[in-house]
Amino acid sequence: MNERSSLYIEGKYSDYVTALSEFHNNTANGQVIKIFVARSYTAELIQPVLDALLVLANFSPRWKWGDYNQYTQEILDPNSELYQFDPDLLLLLTRIEDLVPNFSDAFLQRPYSEWNIIFQDAAQHISSLLKTVSQNSHATVLFQNYALSYTSLGIFDAQILQSQSKLAIYLNEELTKIAHGSPNVIIWDFLRCCQLSGSANLQQNKLWYSSKIPFSQDGFAVLGRDLFRYIQAIFKPLIKCIIVDLDNTLWGGILGEDGVEGIQLGPDYPGNAYLDFQKQLLNLSHRGILLAIASKNNAEDVRSAMASHPFMVLKETDFAIQKINWRDKAETIAEIAEELSISVSDIVFLDDNPAECERVKSAYPDIQVIQVSQKPFEVPNSINKIDRLETVRLTKEDRLKSQQYVQQQQRINIKKEALDLNDFLKKLEMTVEISQVNEFSLPRAAQLTQKTNQYNLTTKRYTEADIQNLIKTGHVYTVSCRDKYGDNGIIGLTVLVERERTLFIDSFLLSCRVISRKIEVCMLSFIVQLAQTLDMKSVVGQYIKTAKNNPCATLYPSNGFLEIDDSRYEYDLGKGPILSPEYITQISPFN
Repeated sequence: MNERSSLYIEGKYSDYVTALSEFHNNTANGQVIKIFVARSYTAELIQPVLDALLVLANFSPRWKWGDYNQYTQEILDPNSELYQFDPDLLLLLTRIEDLVPNFSDAFLQRPYSEWNIIFQDAAQHISSLLKTVSQNSHATVLFQNYALSYTSLGIFDAQILQSQSKLAIYLNEELTKIAHGSPNVIIWDFLRCCQLSGSANLQQNKLWYSSKIPFSQDGFAVLGRDLFRYIQAIFKPLIKCIIVDLDNTLWGGILGEDGVEGIQLGPDYPGNAYLDFQKQLLNLSHRGILLAIASKNNAEDVRSAMASHPFMVLKETDFAIQKINWRDKAETIAEIAEELSISVSDIVFLDDNPAECERVKSAYPDIQVIQVSQKPFEVPNSINKIDRLETVRLTKEDRLKSQQYVQQQQRINIKKEALDLNDFLKKLEMTVEISQVNEFSLPRAAQLTQKTNQYNLTTKRYTEADIQNLIKTGHVYTVSCRDKYGDNGIIGLTVLVERERTLFIDSFLLSCRVISRKIEVCMLSFIVQLAQTLDMKSVVGQYIKTAKNNPCATLYPSNGFLEIDDSRYEYDLGKGPILSPEYITQISPFN
């Protein structure tokens, strides 16, 4: 990890101020995000920390700070600076001491029943504010939950049912319920951050009593780092694949020299460090991150170790791809990226060998390269060095991703045996289902717009809140696919808008996993059917060329659409329907 990227996991306040002055001018082309801060307390000291981290992650933040403790008025007033600024992100920073005055130090002066009513009202107040934001802004709301820094009864508070802590827990639980039902609301787990760092370590009496600033400068550095993880997860997709070396990375020792029984992996040191490392990787695979192997080793020895070692957590089936050979690792990684249809910028490579790390880094500057420590007890910390490892949404498709790539390998095998493409597609026995977006498919729909690049005709990025608004004014449909080898889940999306008697295709995209299966023809067939039902005269689609979406460049002209200008194509409904391939069973509102 280089000096800059170390700022992601450590650093004093002065480090972020210095870093910001050094490289702020080099990020004019970063992704612009407009951030409005509505708050109940003085929090301006967090901006330099977040600025440095966001600039480092290739963002160009634009800030607007609301007035001190005026967040309620700013949210309720439709003409406030909040809505005039039109932010992408609303940071709503409130402390329990400000939301419920006197709760921290006057808890014993009221009966518990009164406090209970007060907290119910507070939860309802926050709920009302968040609903108002959702109705008046497209912004994602990152809302701070609550932590008590003081209890009136001290350690006795934990011994009683009607405790001060219990009320704070109730409020946080209500906030979680609100966020669960509001696609554009994300909870910043301030409580967890305080528990990990220690509330006392975040505060400084001098700043509080002299300036009413609740946290120290270095406390703001801790909070800023934690907040950054959420902001990056909202605006940048999760990494897609972790590629690992084996010897002295997945286990201690060298398999070819030490044998299966001699490698270090098990309940005692140093094997327990590698055991925990494997558990962490397995957990990440369950969160939708693919695992792959790039190792200079004997393939048969590796298979034997994974099958027979009693403490081997990761098995062959946990890896989407295994490249075990004696070739250059940079070339091997390029092959893995190609076979998974992902960019190297979405890959993390972990290896203990500094020469291998340097070789891969020099070949692919965009790849994350983590050199695994030669000290076994530090190996599990390698995970903490990975950037873009957090997510604020976890869909069914994410959890099944590793399994789906194993199924994909089965499809590749049958493709090799097929006589031609049509023969291969027939053997898959595909069923494609097109459905209106609902509350269950909404997170996946938004995720597809954020992550899909290769087969995405307009590359428009939408949040869940954006899609909810599109549903009100247009038609939004997801596309699912299953075949004889398994269920691919939701792999496509189209957004359609009516203008006079023309149905415009605002968005049209497919996951790279199903490119070249003619599912796009099923989608066009459905769109034409829908347009006919709506009594439209034509369908108009647009292809906006990017560096990555060439695979869909000919979709419209190859399916009967005529070019009407440089980027738009029109289908005259007088031509009749577009027919779906006969080897695909299509399920939609029309059949």
